[in-house]
Amino acid sequence: LEDGRGPVQNLTFMARDEHVQVNYWMGSSEVTADWHYDTSDNLHALIQGRKTFLLLPPSAQHELKLFPSLHHYYRQTQVSIADKLDIKPLTFTLLPGHVLYIPPYWFHSVRSDQSSLSVNVWSQSEAFLEMEKIFRLPIPFEEDWSDQIMRAATRLFLHQLVSQLHLNPKRFIRSLVLERYSNIMPVQSSVVDLKRFCGHQKTTDMALDQWTQFENVISQRLQTHRDAFLHSMKSDVLEINLGNFIEHLVWRILGDKRLHLLPVFLNNCFSDLI
Repeated sequence: LEDGRGPVQNLTFMARDEHVQVNYWMGSSEVTADWHYDTSDNLHALIQGRKTFLLLPPSAQHELKLFPSLHHYYRQTQVSIADKLDIKPLTFTLLPGHVLYIPPYWFHSVRSDQSSLSVNVWSQSEAFLEMEKIFRLPIPFEEDWSDQIMRAATRLFLHQLVSQLHLNPKRFIRSLVLERYSNIMPVQSSVVDLKRFCGHQKTTDMALDQWTQFENVISQRLQTHRDAFLHSMKSDVLEINLGNFIEHLVWRILGDKRLHLLPVFLNNCFSDLI
């Protein structure tokens, strides 16, 4: 194979559609890929050998515990294939000529039962492409707001957005912290004044009536994001993408130097909005 002889030299075409990618996989026996999800529709065809796939729906994210979307293990889970699960995965064994369709955002792990050769085609899902559009939407905050007001606006914006997506904001964000961060990063800090860090009303120099007006402004400005989420994806996929969006928004507001405080912000700044 190294000198380019044989049929392998012909396996080098590039898909014309920028949203389509073709991959060839060669694996020795007992090689595994641990639990993860892809954002694409995935057709996997086995040419030689045997592979076993385990699949779980997007709703299994709560048990599998995703890494944060800003982590280098993004889309992978903190729970390993070796760990015992309460949910029973779907199992598919592929032989030569078999083709398996894996829906986008479905968790899967793979084991080569024998030395294997396979090909797969990824085509980006509508949910992912819509999420890309959401990430490009401007955040409706003012550039001249102070850092503290920005943080206050962020927690009001996210609380109201999650609520308008028919989820419980405190419960959803608490689960996000417990599942993605509690095992890998500190979620408490003794070096920050949490009231000021979170942008509570009494630390912003706003009177209560000004704060109420501020809340109303934020509520009016989040409609574009809310509609984009509601109209573009199913509820279980929405929860994964919403968690990713929350992390990216808080990162943008805190900045790189305070990125380590992102789980602290999520864990402490949504219990009391005043």
